[in-house]
Amino acid sequence: MTMTATATFDSYSDNEEDVVLWRALRSYDPGRYVEISHVHSSGNGPSSGPIPSSGPEDTSPTRALYDRGWSGLLVTSDPELWARRKASRPRDVTVVGKASSQDQPAKPAAAADWRVSSLLGDLGWDATDLHAMIVDIESDAAGALEGAALARWRPWIVVVGASTCADPRCRAGLMSLMSRDGYDHTMFDGQSFWFVAKEHAQALADKLSYPARPFDGHTSRAQRTLNARIVELEASLAGLSDDVAAWRSKAVSAWASQRCALAERDEAAAQLAAQVEADTDAARACRDEIGRLRAELADLRSSTSWQVTAPLRRATSLLKRAT
Repeated sequence: MTMTATATFDSYSDNEEDVVLWRALRSYDPGRYVEISHVHSSGNGPSSGPIPSSGPEDTSPTRALYDRGWSGLLVTSDPELWARRKASRPRDVTVVGKASSQDQPAKPAAAADWRVSSLLGDLGWDATDLHAMIVDIESDAAGALEGAALARWRPWIVVVGASTCADPRCRAGLMSLMSRDGYDHTMFDGQSFWFVAKEHAQALADKLSYPARPFDGHTSRAQRTLNARIVELEASLAGLSDDVAAWRSKAVSAWASQRCALAERDEAAAQLAAQVEADTDAARACRDEIGRLRAELADLRSSTSWQVTAPLRRATSLLKRAT
């Protein structure tokens, strides 16, 4: 059976080393890898080392291969990293310790030293092709590579993190060691040195000569994180839009109710004003009528007939009281 590529390759490693590995190895059946990572003292260098966990946050360069059925040996001196890898990648053999040129038992407050060749021998992988070895440690890469016995185990591809060789002399020593063991240097991708075993150079060297590029058809971890954030923000925006629509509906309803209440109040006020005005006109008319009657009465009393008949009116009044 030959593995086929998925439509999109999801990269998990920081510098997309897994994209290059898959470009070179995608046509082969699921095989084996070795990944060596030690604790890094800081994250300020060009590579702060893989920090795998139990899902898409796993930044190991071999995670994507594992998801496609591959398996291998993982060596780390970080107990927490070891525990996370052991839980998230059960098909892998996970060892806590430091890859070195000699096997040494654990010391107080220090992990044991292991030769990778010893670990591979204990696993009985002598007849198994070892397709890739990734070495991402902060120091003594030469010791780790010496202990890997590359002349015997012959990993097809070897990737060495640049943080392991920070100065030119160390890099020159790395090139000399790899050449001695029969490996060709194919590229430096800005974070790692890439080598291919001479017996596989014809088939793989070209595919290992340039870093990940868009036409590799992959998605980066940063891209997926950004896309997830966009989806999250879009969902939040949709929720906010619904909230705004609900509040707008409530506001319009309240405004309409208020307008109706104001219209009713204005109508009542107009009716009251009209009644007040009518009552005022009626009161004014009464006052005018009283004034007119009083004027007529005054005119009557000042008239000659009123004065002539005054004795008669008094007499009539007295007779009424007497009877």
